This record gives sequence, C-alpha cells and structure tokens, in this order.
Amino acid sequence: MYDLKLKQMECFLEVAESLNITASAKKLFISQPLASKWIKSLENELDLPLFIRDGNTLILTKEGEYLRKRWIPVFKELRDSVEDAHSISGRIEGTIRLGCPESYLPGIYLQEILDAYREKNPGVHFQITSHGLREVADLLIAEKLDVALHTTLDLKDNTDFLWIPLKKMHFCIALGKNHPLAQKPDLTIEDLKDEIFCILNQKESPTSVERIRKQCKKAGFYPKEIHEVENFSSLAMSLIYENRVSVLPEECIANFRNDLAIFDTDEVTTTEYIALLRRAEHTGDPAKRFAEFVSNYVKESPLL
Repeated sequence: MYDLKLKQMECFLEVAESLNITASAKKLFISQPLASKWIKSLENELDLPLFIRDGNTLILTKEGEYLRKRWIPVFKELRDSVEDAHSISGRIEGTIRLGCPESYLPGIYLQEILDAYREKNPGVHFQITSHGLREVADLLIAEKLDVALHTTLDLKDNTDFLWIPLKKMHFCIALGKNHPLAQKPDLTIEDLKDEIFCILNQKESPTSVERIRKQCKKAGFYPKEIHEVENFSSLAMSLIYENRVSVLPEECIANFRNDLAIFDTDEVTTTEYIALLRRAEHTGDPAKRFAEFVSNYVKESPLL
C-alpha cells in the first residue's frame, strides 16, 4: 500500500498544471524547497518519474500525465469532503480582518467568494476596512490585517506576501468629462503629449512614475509634467476639476466612473492582477483556510 499524503498530491497537481515549482509553491503557501521535497518524496514513494527536469524546465512524464488526469477528480472529492466535515462540526470560526484599498469595492471581486465561504462556514465573520495602498501592505506586515484585496503592480515580487490572482487589471486613459479631449470618439496615449499627468505618489505606488514614463516613451514623447497625489480620491478630483489626465487601471477609479471620461486602450500590455494577499509566514486559522478556499475557488471557477 502506498503512503500517499494529501499535501503531496495537491503539490503534484499544482506543479503539473503550472510546470513551475516556484509559482506553485506560492499558490500553496509553502517554500520552494518544501515543494521540491514533496515532489521528490512522492516520486520515491510511487517509484515513478513524474517530471523530466531539463535545467529550469519541467516536463510532465507520461506516467505523471496519467496520474494528473486520474487524481484531479479524486483530490477534489477528498478536499471537499474535509471542508464539509469542518462545516458540519462547526470548527471553523472566528473573525477575518480583510483590508481593501479605498478605491476598490470588495464586493466586485470577492462577493461571490465571500457568500460561498460564509455558506460553508457560518461561524466565520469578516471585518472589512478601507485604507490607502501602502497602508494596506503595512497593516498586513504589522499583523493588523489577515488578508487584503490589493494589486500585483507593486507587490508581485515582494517576498513578504503571497497572492492569489482574482482578476486581470485593465488599463485605460482617464480624464474629466469637461476636458477638451473628452469629446473625441477615441483617444490614444500620443494624444496626451501636451497634458499634465496625475498619478499616485511613489510612497503609495513605487512603480507609478516609471510606469507612466515608459507608457509615454512608447507613444513617442516624454511627459510634460507629472503631478503626484496621495490617494485615488485625490487623483480622481484632479482629473475632474483640474483637467489633468492619467493612464491607469480602470479598477482604481471605479468609484468615480460617472464623473470621468474613460477610454479603452490596448497600448498598455500587462500581466498585473487584482489579488488577494496574505503574509508569507502567516499560518493562523481561519485566515489560512479562507486563503486556501479562495485559491481553490478561483482555480475551479475562474474570475479572471
């Protein structure tokens, strides 16, 4: 009889999907060495090669592909049965402190997930608070928040956090409805060469200035002036009342859509996401279980 462990199976299925141990480890909230150890121990236990390793590249073997297809429904059934057992016993309870940037409405990205989680775990309550971008990250580090809705724009490579992508960000050109350019049927970044740009300051978003400069350079000009503000509300007010412009994720100004002219643009290519963040070292319940629930929910019912 083989001594198979659920964590080993989950790790194998995740790595088999992404073919990237580092990325899989982040999604599973474990270290990369531990993920590698689990895969190796599983191969030893089964006495089967599951992956071919070619430098930094992983290739699934025929045996690995066979097990991947057979184990996906088996593992889902096992995982769901454990979650249901927890729900029946009422063991998952407590408060989860969820922080959100002041411009992001958590209901847009998390309502469906929150409803599904509450249904399974009626003993869990969410305390949802709004903060600045930088403050959300600081509160997570200080353990004053358990999880947070955030973006990967500035935190994707920060090893203090693990993140679960919820929705791919969509960049747009934004300006006040009274701005002369707002009357144009279409707008490109090149049309903004004589305008004053408004963006979040570098304390809130360290990549903001460099990002806008790159976008303008790609369009063939250097920004005439860049005005930095402390939060998204101030940014929106600057666009509405001071005739400034911005190129930013549409999600950042969702609260002000009725007062802004927003133009779609395919000039900004991005792989950035609205994401659920948690501390890399955090192991406490019920926040850990919630993060695992979100990760599994997004895998099975993608919101992207």
